[in-house]
Amino acid sequence: MPLPRRFLLAAPLAALAACESSDPFPSPPPLRVTPTAIGGLAPGDTVRLVAADDRGRPWRDARFSTNRPLVASIDSIGGLLTALAPGVAIATANVGAGADVSTFSVPVTVLGLALEPEGGSLAVGSTFALRARPLSGSAADYGPLRWTSSDTLVATVDSVGLVRGRGVGTARIAVVATTNPRVRVERTVTVLGGGFPISVAATPSTLALVPDAAAQITAFVSIPPSTQPDSLRGVTFTSTDTTVAAVSVAGVVVARRAGAATILVAPRIAPTVMTEVAVRVTAPPAGGPTVRLLPPLAGSPPRELPLDSLRGRVLFRALAPGAADEIGRAELWLGERLASAQPVRTRVAGGTEYLFEVDTGARDATGAPSWPDGRTVVRLQYELARGPGAWAGVVRDTVTLVNR
Repeated sequence: MPLPRRFLLAAPLAALAACESSDPFPSPPPLRVTPTAIGGLAPGDTVRLVAADDRGRPWRDARFSTNRPLVASIDSIGGLLTALAPGVAIATANVGAGADVSTFSVPVTVLGLALEPEGGSLAVGSTFALRARPLSGSAADYGPLRWTSSDTLVATVDSVGLVRGRGVGTARIAVVATTNPRVRVERTVTVLGGGFPISVAATPSTLALVPDAAAQITAFVSIPPSTQPDSLRGVTFTSTDTTVAAVSVAGVVVARRAGAATILVAPRIAPTVMTEVAVRVTAPPAGGPTVRLLPPLAGSPPRELPLDSLRGRVLFRALAPGAADEIGRAELWLGERLASAQPVRTRVAGGTEYLFEVDTGARDATGAPSWPDGRTVVRLQYELARGPGAWAGVVRDTVTLVNR
């Protein structure tokens, strides 16, 4: 019996509906996040992101993340974003699963300011210029900067950061972003009266190095005890040519290539008062002694050096081909720290042997291990007995220090 006409029409329509329901390319769900951009934050500020569909209905299963969690972190479910440090990050929201996923990105800018130079001193009646530098974003993100002084009887500051000394003492100069008063930075300035000079001395006054050799500069600032506490006696180190000789914030100079450079040493409270350390880097003499570290540290990846198993010792041997090239002095550096100032030296057949003591439990001023875990450059620099006064060569290696 033939089928009724209504059944003949319903079959194709059902098939078409089945095809539509199994669409292999589903459209991602609509997603919109507010706010669409976040700017003007200071570290510590929080903002909540809200994910909704095209009708404004919230997505309860939205997931949030940021590409730079050290700049801004975010609660993956609740969307609460917290600014952590100056910089730019991207916050992302996702809804859906598999191929049916929608993503929405929100740019985030966390503001920060830096003051240059780091410190300063001036006499009564003189001026000192401070410069505010944005750490992220543009100048428009900060708005007009507002400068203030904690004690206008000691120092005043104008709208562009020019400080003028009014009376002997110290004052805190602050600069604040008008767009967000929590974006601020401060610097201490010292105002000195007549008869209170500041001076700085550095030792040694000259350095003769070979490439890769290191040396420590020691500096001391002389200021009136009644004017400044000892905590303000810090100094800055600057190299006039870092391609020849680089210097760390602690005053460790590392030679890079042959040439001449000058290390400028200045008190933080008086950056215009300077002393100089002349550095000359020369190539090591050809045909020098063969020097090697014991135990061998070479390898790829770098081998581990467990400090606890050393029991306070690092042993290496300096071998010289003849008496004329005998090693007269040597130093062992781990990173930017001198392992021992007075190594034990012993003559052996065919060379000289040194025993270096490493205090594996040593701590720096902050309480951190003096020999922290991680990849470290081991630097052995030596001097020939016939040519004292300049390092003759350097042996370098890389090792991973482990404090178990």
